[in-house]
Amino acid sequence: MATQLDRDARIGNFASATKFMLCFNSQGTLDNETAYISFGGYEAAAEAEVNIALPFDALIRGLRANVHLASGDVDDAVTLRVAGASTGLTCTIVDPATAASDLTHQVYVTAGQLFCIMVVAPDGTNPRTLTGSVIVEPMAG
Repeated sequence: MATQLDRDARIGNFASATKFMLCFNSQGTLDNETAYISFGGYEAAAEAEVNIALPFDALIRGLRANVHLASGDVDDAVTLRVAGASTGLTCTIVDPATAASDLTHQVYVTAGQLFCIMVVAPDGTNPRTLTGSVIVEPMAG
């Protein structure tokens, strides 16, 4: 028997979901830049071009980030930004590793607040593509 949550998930009503994942992808190679990445896969040099908002209050946590290739000699910093400011939800992919996570911190986002991912990718030997995800837990409103 389908539950209300099952029905809501089928029609895209995520506000009643327990939690869900949002993914991001740099869509290109990162090298010697600060880039802003949208959830859904768009990268830009300007944060305003990639911000998204949720129609409900939520906790965002469980940041995981991966690069397809180690940088070669530098570290890549990945941070959730909310309302134009960096948050404590951040991780650093330390060369020669290709993955990092922040499973400790969480950020409260109110309905309509704009947010995105910022990555600081210094000039490494190897240009690299970044992918990752966060967990979103809708809050009762």
